[in-house]
Amino acid sequence: MKNIKVWKIDITSPMGALESVELPKSIKTLNEASSYLPGGAYTTFRTYNGRKVIRLAEQIQRLEESCRTVNQPILIDEKSFREVLRETVDLYPARGELRFRISVDLEHEPGFLFIVLELLQVPSKEEYINGVRVVTCNLQRLEPKAKLTNFISKANRIREQLPDSVHEALMVNTRGFILEGLSSNFFGILNGELWTEEEVVLSGITRGLVIEEALKAGIIVNSIPILISDIPALEGAFITSASRGILPICCIDDIVIVNSAQGDLINKLIKLYNDRIFLEVKPI
Repeated sequence: MKNIKVWKIDITSPMGALESVELPKSIKTLNEASSYLPGGAYTTFRTYNGRKVIRLAEQIQRLEESCRTVNQPILIDEKSFREVLRETVDLYPARGELRFRISVDLEHEPGFLFIVLELLQVPSKEEYINGVRVVTCNLQRLEPKAKLTNFISKANRIREQLPDSVHEALMVNTRGFILEGLSSNFFGILNGELWTEEEVVLSGITRGLVIEEALKAGIIVNSIPILISDIPALEGAFITSASRGILPICCIDDIVIVNSAQGDLINKLIKLYNDRIFLEVKPI
């Protein structure tokens, strides 16, 4: 069975019928599919327990905000959108948790929506226990508050060059600050406090939930990024995304983060985050 399924629908006035989109057989991943589709704005999220998601209304708002950022406003009717998503879940030819990418065509037929689905893949239990290797790269988003598909192609070119043993690449700006991952947000731990860039990165929903739970637990969160020169001093580090949740980092550019994977603070945040997800999930 082909993992990737794509549907197209007109959302300009009431939503029309779903139209299946055939991709070349070489397309194997969500990122490859996005690069094949027309350019535009996008959002990515996952299902829980089959047909549940978190903060779908917020996902829609972020998608609309991305379109407004590049002066191409669109409006999505939430009720109709939910109906369409339920239909795509039912049409997907395999059972299991799914990963969605919703993109709005802003190039060829503005107002057309593409819904791309694949079976969800999450890090292994061992990666959550031991942490993952990441590397740094010199890159920064041109529109940090807009999720635009033209960035996916740039990220794919870097991702294709990563060794199999490397899980993610962290973007570093010209001043040496670690901003975010190619498909994740980044947190460093120094002096028992969290440090993460705020202004020039995507405001991920997972990132926001982690910050909310950290603050409720009395953990200080600094909206300031870690310098690449601070890596040897880190007491821990992790990345966040919808698919990963909170994933510890054990090594950045071959520099071992000594306490990261087994750190009490990260383990505490993982539990808080998982408990929060349990409360947040709602049927599509």
